[in-house]
Amino acid sequence: MSVDKNVFDVNSHPLSRRRFLCYGAMLAASTGIRPVFAEQKRYDVLVIGAGLAGLQCTRLLQQHGISTLLLEGGDRVGGRVHTLDELEGRPEAGGTQTGTGYTALNQVADELQITFTSMRPGMPGMTLSIKGELMDADTWENSAVNQLTEPYRKIQPRGLMYALLARGEQLTTPLAWNTTANARLDIPLSAYLTSLGADKEMLRLINANLNGTGVDQISAADVLRKSRVLQSAGGPQRIKGGSQRLPDALAATLTSRVQLNKPVVAINDTGRHIAVICADGSQYLGERGIIALPYSVLRHIRIDAPLSPAKQSAINKLAYTPVTITLMQPSSPFWLEDGLSPAMWTDAPVGRIFTETDDNGELIRIRSWVMGPFAERLNKMTDDATGEFIKETLARLRPSTKGKLEVEKVISWGRNPLARGAFSHYLAGDVQGFSHIIGKPEGRLHFIGEHTAPEAAGMEAAILSANRGALEVMNV
Repeated sequence: MSVDKNVFDVNSHPLSRRRFLCYGAMLAASTGIRPVFAEQKRYDVLVIGAGLAGLQCTRLLQQHGISTLLLEGGDRVGGRVHTLDELEGRPEAGGTQTGTGYTALNQVADELQITFTSMRPGMPGMTLSIKGELMDADTWENSAVNQLTEPYRKIQPRGLMYALLARGEQLTTPLAWNTTANARLDIPLSAYLTSLGADKEMLRLINANLNGTGVDQISAADVLRKSRVLQSAGGPQRIKGGSQRLPDALAATLTSRVQLNKPVVAINDTGRHIAVICADGSQYLGERGIIALPYSVLRHIRIDAPLSPAKQSAINKLAYTPVTITLMQPSSPFWLEDGLSPAMWTDAPVGRIFTETDDNGELIRIRSWVMGPFAERLNKMTDDATGEFIKETLARLRPSTKGKLEVEKVISWGRNPLARGAFSHYLAGDVQGFSHIIGKPEGRLHFIGEHTAPEAAGMEAAILSANRGALEVMNV
C-alpha cells in the first residue's frame, strides 16, 4: 500500500504543512540526513494501539528488556473494552463478559490479581416484538405472526440460526474453517442456511440481530468457526469491578507510560526501521512495529511498506460489525403495566433489549443492542438523535414504555473512529482470500488483535495474539 501522494501537497489539508515537514523528517531519517525540524525518538519496538492486545504485548516485551513505546489514539487504554464507571452499576460498553475457558486471559488475570465473578442475572422472561406484534415469548409457537414451518415453528427467533447450523457440518476445530477441503463453506450464510432448509422468513429473522453485515454477505465458514469457538469458551463470567480493570492493570505494569491521544496517520517500513507519524506531528522510530489496531481503522492510515497483495486485501476488506448500544433508565416499572418481561427480542431497529440488575435483583437499566444493517442506519445519526429514535421506536412497539425511559448514554462502535465496528467478520470469499495471512508479519511490521487469532474470540483472542506477537519479535 503506497503513501497517498497528497501527503506531499502542502495545500491539500489544513495540517498538511506540518505533516509534510514530519514526513520529510521521517524520510530524512531513513537516509541518514537530519534536518533541523526532525525530532528523533528511537525504540526497539513501536506498538500502535492500547487495547488488550497492545497492552499485553508491550508488557511482555518490556519484561524481556526490550525498549517499547505504546501509542494510543484515544484518551484511555482498553480499546473496545470499556467500563462506564461514571454510571450506576458500572455498565460495560464493550468487553461485557469473558469465558471460564479463556485460558490465556485467565492466566494474565491471575498474574495481575484480577478476579472474576458470576454474571448478574437479568429480569426473568422474554418479550417478543415481531412485525409489530407484542407477545410473551412462550406464546410464539401459536402466534398469528409466526410464519415458520415445522419443525422450526416452536423455536424462538433468537435460536433459529443455531438450530439450522446443527443440521449441517461441524468443524473439528476452529482452525479447520479455511482449509482447502472446507472451501465450499466460504459462501454467503444465506445460501448455506437455505441448503439446510431455511426459507425467506427464517433468513429475515436471523438477519434482524445478526453479528455481521447481513446473511447475504457474511461467510458461512466464519459463522461456523465462531460457533466452534463458543463450544470451548466455557461459562460466562465477568471481571470483578468491571472489564476496564484488566487494561488498567496491564497499563500499570508498563515501565513507560502509554502515550495517549496519539492517533497514527502514517507508517513507513524503510527496510531498516519503522517510522511512525502521529496526528500532532510527533514522529517515532523503531526497529520493529507491532500494529494492534482493527483493520477497519488501519485502512485509514497511510502505509508505506512492502505488504503482500493478500495482506493489503485483508486490511482493505476485513468486515466489522457495527454495534450501537443505548443505555436507558426507566422512571417507573413499565413492564408491570403490560405484564410482560422488560427483556425483549425484536425484528425492529431497536434490536434486542437486555436488562441490568443490581445485587438485589432490582432493575437498574435496560439497554438496546443493535447490530448489523440496523446499526448502519443508526451510524448516520448523532448520539442524541439515536437515543430519541430508540425511545420513540420502543414506545411504538411497546406503548407502556412511552415517557418512562431516560437515555443515559449512547455508544456507537461503528461510528467511533478508533474502532469503526465492534467485531471482525469475513464476507463470503474472503476466508479463502486472505484469512491465512491475516496475522502474519510482513517486513518489519507485525499484526496482533482479536481479528488475528481465529482460534479464539473477543478478549481471549486479543491476549493470544499479543503473546504470539511478542514471541515473533523476540525470535527475530
